[in-house]
Amino acid sequence: MTPLMPAGLDVVFSFVVLASLAVLIWALVDLWKSKAEQNTKLLWTLLVVLVNPIGAILWFTVGKKANK
Repeated sequence: MTPLMPAGLDVVFSFVVLASLAVLIWALVDLWKSKAEQNTKLLWTLLVVLVNPIGAILWFTVGKKANK
């Protein structure tokens, strides 16, 4: 038990981190399987990785539709 965070919040924090990591991996796999150009894929990859999880959400809402 840490003095800064109650024990129950450790579980919530761990779930949030694992969910964020899962969304990041899912977005990257989906991105690299898309038909987008290589330069576009590189830019989206940087956005998804550096601005996680917002970048992954942007990929699924904006980028995926634009690159069909």
